[in-house]
Amino acid sequence: MKKIKLDCDNFLTTINSLSQIYAKDISQIIAILKTPNCITSHSKNGINITERVVKKLGSPQEHTHTSWFHFTSIIGAETFTNGIQPSKNISNYILEKFAREITDARVSEQALNLLRTGSAGKTISKQEHDSSHGPFAYLIKECGYHLKDSNEFNYLEIPEIIDDFCHDFRCHYSMSIRETAIKLHRPQILKFHTSSINTKREREAALNFIYLYVNNLHPNEWLFSCGYDGAGHHIPVEQIDYKKAFVDGKSELPCRQEVAKHTTNTPLAIEKDGGRFSIKLPTPPITRK
Repeated sequence: MKKIKLDCDNFLTTINSLSQIYAKDISQIIAILKTPNCITSHSKNGINITERVVKKLGSPQEHTHTSWFHFTSIIGAETFTNGIQPSKNISNYILEKFAREITDARVSEQALNLLRTGSAGKTISKQEHDSSHGPFAYLIKECGYHLKDSNEFNYLEIPEIIDDFCHDFRCHYSMSIRETAIKLHRPQILKFHTSSINTKREREAALNFIYLYVNNLHPNEWLFSCGYDGAGHHIPVEQIDYKKAFVDGKSELPCRQEVAKHTTNTPLAIEKDGGRFSIKLPTPPITRK
């Protein structure tokens, strides 16, 4: 069986993956997805791509591997030499490290005391819930640039367990330390790969991303619809493709609040060179700040 990886790192990797999956030139896929309203709805069964588009795309080859993007935030340097761990394995370490990094000695001691006495109710509840979940990741890397504008938790700001702890601290001491937490943490992205899990759902999510891109549309809820849950098992370091600071300013889709400023569609220039198609990409319409 031919190995095909679905890699949604950016527009080019995604369209190249789909080109392999559907055995079509990228220009053909783009032309098909320029069809108005070709992606119509979303349900628990996946994204609804119109029958006409499905017919034009033809029968796909099943991809064998999938790339995923784990968004997180860290204090100091983390090497991830033990892979990407689920929250149950590292939550105590993350919480204590945060408490000790608080520069105000009195507040730091209060945070440590809250952890020692087991009084952080929401935090403890979160730890119990996460015992069979995570690590989490998204199929589409572009999701990271739009977490702030979505209904998703913004893992690039602070870890979710830290957010819960900040809530407990405020309830216990009538003081907010959330801004302190945000200042201490740095956004990080890790790309890893696994064997494909649900090829249909993954493929449809990738098609949705290309549909949004070629039509210069802002993210819809379906951009976030395909994710990975490690179910409490870690991602071995051998499966990590890269880990780096998450740098804002490279989004490929316009933001929701800015889309009104960019109503014109810049066409993609498709050139045929020696029997091969190449794409001249337009200047991205948005520079994230």
